[in-house]
Amino acid sequence: MSLLRLVSLGLLAKLGPLHGHHLRREAEAGHLESWSGVSAGALYRELPCLAADGLIELLHSEQVGRRPARAVFRGHCCIERELAWNRWGSCLGRE
Repeated sequence: MSLLRLVSLGLLAKLGPLHGHHLRREAEAGHLESWSGVSAGALYRELPCLAADGLIELLHSEQVGRRPARAVFRGHCCIERELAWNRWGSCLGRE
């Protein structure tokens, strides 16, 4: 599993349901790019891919005023299992 996916799933597991802009702000606040090489924008773009793979789901879209609608995602219960498997799988030489 790529670092981009791990970070995305980890943030969703830690923070709960959120939209891409919130995920991006959290990544920027934690200076993600400086220590991981993963850009905050890449996290935002990863959300639809994670949803297509069934790891997260779209809860709803919200719109404030004339701003574009924001999709709010949450992780499935399998996020913790996926993250745990990646930790143990890495120890065993599996990816």
